[in-house]
Amino acid sequence: MNTRKIRHIHGGGNMGKSGVVLLITAMIVLAGSLGTIAVNAVTLKPEAPPPLLAPPESVTYERLSPGDALLGADDGRPIAQLRRPPAEFGTVEVYLPKMQPWDDPKTEAYAVLASVRYAGSGGAILVTTAQPSPGARHLMTMPGEHRIQLGETEAWLSMDMGGDFPNRVRWIQDGLIITVAGDLPPGKLLAPAAQVTINK
Repeated sequence: MNTRKIRHIHGGGNMGKSGVVLLITAMIVLAGSLGTIAVNAVTLKPEAPPPLLAPPESVTYERLSPGDALLGADDGRPIAQLRRPPAEFGTVEVYLPKMQPWDDPKTEAYAVLASVRYAGSGGAILVTTAQPSPGARHLMTMPGEHRIQLGETEAWLSMDMGGDFPNRVRWIQDGLIITVAGDLPPGKLLAPAAQVTINK
């Protein structure tokens, strides 16, 4: 937070009561304005519900053999993934949680359908496919801070969000929420995000 220096003003000679009152009033107003500046400077970044980024850390990922084959699920669920993972992300792991019906479709809720994690010398990238409940779909019109363009797809970029995957690109496709998150700089995260495909 930026700090402001207050310059002390020394008056010449004795100061009367009215001068003291004016000085105290000015100091109160100045303190109030500085307090307002300080409060306004602390703005919290919007945080999407955790399921949109990744499943809980306690879950177990299944490690896959290296290769170009796209992942598929026996139950036909959609899986967002990189078409061709870069060589520096040689380790590929997947998590497919058990699918369950909504407790109450009208409430705001999100379910992770699949999470694919790529890791290696280039860092780590997490591609998550999430589904909003019917009651949450209308809330996902702006799933991020900065609007960007990935080819013909409108996406949203969030930066410095903390955790293992601080930078995130998110967009809505076919009623699904696709999140590409990583510890890469935002500029280097856009290239992998642009080559995501959804396999069923």
